[in-house]
Amino acid sequence: MHSHPDAVVVYESDVHMKMTTPNGKSVDSSGKAHDSQWTPAGVHLPENLTDKPVEAVLVELKTKPTH
Repeated sequence: MHSHPDAVVVYESDVHMKMTTPNGKSVDSSGKAHDSQWTPAGVHLPENLTDKPVEAVLVELKTKPTH
């Protein structure tokens, strides 16, 4: 398991993944090459469901300044 803040992912290849959360529930996630997708903050364990590497750029968003 690992976590990310709110982020945007840009897929460099077609992907099909399963994301498992700490409570044991899982959700399938898919994306096409060159698509972008909002990903809310959270904890998950990703599993690649294809026989090819997942290629993507994840842009994690900064938190708001405190001042």
